[in-house]
Amino acid sequence: MKLGTHIKSSRGPMPQKDLANKLNISVNTLSAYENNRRIPELGVFLKICKELNLSIDHVFNIAGPYIKISQNYKLLYQRIHQLRISLNLSQEEIATLVGVSLSTWAKYEAGNRTPPLDRLFTICKKCHVQPSELLNINI
Repeated sequence: MKLGTHIKSSRGPMPQKDLANKLNISVNTLSAYENNRRIPELGVFLKICKELNLSIDHVFNIAGPYIKISQNYKLLYQRIHQLRISLNLSQEEIATLVGVSLSTWAKYEAGNRTPPLDRLFTICKKCHVQPSELLNINI
C-alpha cells in the first residue's frame, strides 16, 4: 500500500483542512500526499504518524520505500554509527551487508549524506532493528 492511501484511510472522517493545519502544511500538499502525487519528507511523515496515532514501525513497513529523507538528522548519523559498532562490523562489512559502497556508508556515518528511506528500510531489515529504534523515535 502506498503511503498516501494509508494516510487517507487513517485520517478517517477528519477533514483534510484540520489535518493540514496540525501538520502546518497546505491542504493542497496534504491532498498531493494522499493521492500519491508527492512524498512527504521525514519530518512531515513523523508529524503525520503522531497526529494520526500511527506506529512509525507499522507505517514504515507498509510504505517505507515511498518516503524520502532530506533533512539533516545528526542523531540518525550517530545511531547508524552506533548500530555498526554494536554489530561489531567494519564499515566495509556493513556496507556490503546493506548493499552500498564503502564510501557511501562512510558518508552516512559522517553525516555528509543522508540515506534515502528505502536504504534505511534495508539497513533495518539487514541489521534486525525496528525503524523507530534506528531513528530513536517513539511515536
